Amino acid sequence: MLTSPSFNALAANYDVDFTNSIIGVLQRNKVWQFLDENLPKNQPLNILEINCGTGEDALWFAKQGHQIIATDLSDEMIAVANKKKENSLNVANISFEVCAFDQLKNKFQNQQFDLIFSNFAGLNCIDKNALLALNNDFEKLLKPNGKLVMVLLGKKCFLERFYFLLKLDFKNVNRRKKKASAYLSNQNYQDIWYYNFQEIESVFSHFKLENKKPIGFLIPPSYLENNVKKHPFIIKIFNYFDTVFSKISWLSNYGDHIILQLEKKK
Repeated sequence: MLTSPSFNALAANYDVDFTNSIIGVLQRNKVWQFLDENLPKNQPLNILEINCGTGEDALWFAKQGHQIIATDLSDEMIAVANKKKENSLNVANISFEVCAFDQLKNKFQNQQFDLIFSNFAGLNCIDKNALLALNNDFEKLLKPNGKLVMVLLGKKCFLERFYFLLKLDFKNVNRRKKKASAYLSNQNYQDIWYYNFQEIESVFSHFKLENKKPIGFLIPPSYLENNVKKHPFIIKIFNYFDTVFSKISWLSNYGDHIILQLEKKK
């Protein structure tokens, strides 16, 4: 279950800890590249973003000319996002609002969007029953042929499994196969469920899967940031080859994250 206090505790340092970290920047750039390649060109979209965090993606969408409403459960995250908006130029086409997943349908019941976007594992924080509910909600919130793009934690992360094998930590090699509890801060924990693209395709029955790619096949999980800082040359090499592997859709389940693009069925 998602709770606001859990993520409020992360808000003040989230950009330092992840958004502006080496790994965070590399992985987010991969997501933006995917969006740039797959969204319509020169066609402003009406976008709803969920679990927007501190608003980094929302600001990027706005600067591409799209109209975006960005939401998050955490009022502290939204406060940070609004400060970013105040410090940015030409972003009048954006608004940030506090809203939980289960409030989306009612809050935006009189609106329909071209795209619903969720980045970096927000949807891994809810179980399959909650995802099934969102399948119905998203179907109502999207226009005909509307798109749903989500970035989830991968279930078989190649680099993580290799890392634990090198450490002879066999207990954690396959840790993503089961529900986990992630430590946030101040004794706050968050339940995490891992999904492969087949499970997501099955859950979101009102949609058809159009595209899938790994995000971070060779870019490590964020908890290895300190290791990356010690070996900047190696991460440059990994990033170069990651660009190649990220084009191979059948590797999708083996990235640190997986990006999926679905279209609403007629």
